[in-house]
Amino acid sequence: MKKGIIAALACALFVTAVPLTAKAWTGTPIRGYDNQENATPLTNGEAYFEEAIIEDKGYYYKFNTGAQDGVSLVSLESVVENSTASGQFTAKILDRYGSVISQQTVGGAGAAYRNDAGGRALDIMFPLNGLAKNEWYYICLSANDGNASASYPITNRLCVKFVSFLPAEGFTMKHEGNKLNFSWSNVQKANNYSTLSSFDGFCLELYADNVTKIKEIGNGGATSYSLSTTDPDLLSLGYPAKGVRIRLGCIQKYRSALEHTVTTTNCVYSNTVFVTEVVKKKTASAVSDLKYEITRVAGDGSGTVKLLGFTKTNNNIKNVKIGATVNIDGTTYKITEIDQKAFAGNKKIKTVEIGDNVTKIGTKAFDSCTSLKKITFRTRNLSSVGKNAFTNISKKTTVLSPDSKLRKKYKKLLKKKIVGGVKYKII
Repeated sequence: MKKGIIAALACALFVTAVPLTAKAWTGTPIRGYDNQENATPLTNGEAYFEEAIIEDKGYYYKFNTGAQDGVSLVSLESVVENSTASGQFTAKILDRYGSVISQQTVGGAGAAYRNDAGGRALDIMFPLNGLAKNEWYYICLSANDGNASASYPITNRLCVKFVSFLPAEGFTMKHEGNKLNFSWSNVQKANNYSTLSSFDGFCLELYADNVTKIKEIGNGGATSYSLSTTDPDLLSLGYPAKGVRIRLGCIQKYRSALEHTVTTTNCVYSNTVFVTEVVKKKTASAVSDLKYEITRVAGDGSGTVKLLGFTKTNNNIKNVKIGATVNIDGTTYKITEIDQKAFAGNKKIKTVEIGDNVTKIGTKAFDSCTSLKKITFRTRNLSSVGKNAFTNISKKTTVLSPDSKLRKKYKKLLKKKIVGGVKYKII
């Protein structure tokens, strides 16, 4: 009953005059209306206070964004004039259609409060960027003292301060080897807020399939960053099988216009956006003297390739070593196949070493390699050898296998696909 009587009295005072208080608040007294249509306008940079707040009642105010590029810094404070109260404070930012574009609620049992002249204060800050220019936006505030049996005076304070701000320019991305290299012009264009003269920090936002990963980049003096193509966050988003959107974030720290010890950070993103290239199947790539075709691209930074042969037909390479893997633009692919006629007719090859992951050798892959005299199988998983894969090579050729079991298996697998008379041995 007591709580209801006090609330009713506060309602009566609301429509008559601003009540007296023991505390001298700084700023201009104001009255917010209970609906958005009649919201009270705020002047940029001016601090206001409203006393005798009715618990859980919405108070509406509005501010105009102006014509410049920057951040609308909304600083808010709610003070319950009691040293033990556990009040709550809710603030919403709305557009002209009443849609909530940002919202915060603070306070309640166990929350952290700031002491303010014997009362308990709660602070909320909204550093708003990306708002439409020359447009009205609205603030709705509601508060309570957190006490069901007694009522304590509540005062709300607010200030909207426009901060000129432009993000860094010249953002670029280059894929170089196993790195995605980024650079930008670290030029502070317009931020004259307090003593800030440069960015406080940067970050890269990685985004794909409604998932976001943030890579923090040192301090505000940075002008470049290298991201490994095997970075766990990048791979977790499906790279390189999927395109990942990347943009530069410029991080700035702000202090409340009402209480300098209260701070928050805000990230403004550059207008330039990059999407990583999607690696597709059948993409041909040259690495050193060999040419490969991508046969599978996984969304975890792995895949498989087929070896197509030499990059040039007129070379003097005598020893061909086919590895287990190959790195193409920072992604490691398993070499699982040797293409048909990959080295057919090459008269200079003397030895061939076939890597651990090869499972298939195509038709006539080494046909007519007349100087070939040594074939070493490192793979333990060879399961398919095409017709005439090793025909018309030297009869003095030695075939080496990892062990006796595989020697027997590969001898059977190569039957009628290799010149007769070759010797089978163990590595």
